[in-house]
Amino acid sequence: RKLCPYGCMGLLAKLYQKTGAPDKAEATYIEMVQGAPGEPAAYVGLAGLRNRAEKYQEEVTMLEQAVKARHFADLSDGQKANIYYSLAFARYNSEEYGEAGAAMERALALRDNLPEWLVLAGWIEMKQERPMIAERWFAKARLADERFAAAHAGMGDAKIATDRVHQAIGAYQRAADLDPTSTVYMLKLAYAHGLIGDRETATRLRNDAVRLDRDHIPEELLTKVTELLDRDKPAEQLEPAAPPTTENPDRP
Repeated sequence: RKLCPYGCMGLLAKLYQKTGAPDKAEATYIEMVQGAPGEPAAYVGLAGLRNRAEKYQEEVTMLEQAVKARHFADLSDGQKANIYYSLAFARYNSEEYGEAGAAMERALALRDNLPEWLVLAGWIEMKQERPMIAERWFAKARLADERFAAAHAGMGDAKIATDRVHQAIGAYQRAADLDPTSTVYMLKLAYAHGLIGDRETATRLRNDAVRLDRDHIPEELLTKVTELLDRDKPAEQLEPAAPPTTENPDRP
């Protein structure tokens, strides 16, 4: 009946999303854009739909439209920061790391105390092969929340990248202790132990991770750990070569 104001339509679109009707949500957001193109909220809603569909480049486009919208300037600092953070993550997922870093700077300039945001800043730096800068972000995340496992795991990644493997083991161990259900942290810890030649611990951790959640284990990381262990296996323990195969498994 066209009696619903802009904010009410936004709520309706969110309800469509919650009830598994993305097409109706999309149509509602598009109607909002057509009726009020200067408002950023509908673009943010469309970006969320793109994110769920893993269409990250399209998500970037929608979030950029939100930032360019005339009434973006009227938002609170927290609302602006949230949009910049979403843009940074969308850029990260699109492998546009330089642009992701620029968006992350804008987000952190408005709100810098959230550990997950600081960890994303660290990941972006790791992708740009700047582990020492990444380490500073992970350290800030750890200070913000010492029990945030991802901050410790990120610290371990930065230390591995700078050949401080024993320190990395300590960081990965803390992450695994804080989240014992994570096969990622368990495999990272296994890899670090493998690097220092502790095959027994590395093998145990690798096998524990497989037993814990084989259906959802990160295959690339599992392969990396297994290849390290196989490479360092004593010659007399090496298994016979496998017969030729037409398969071409992904490599990390």
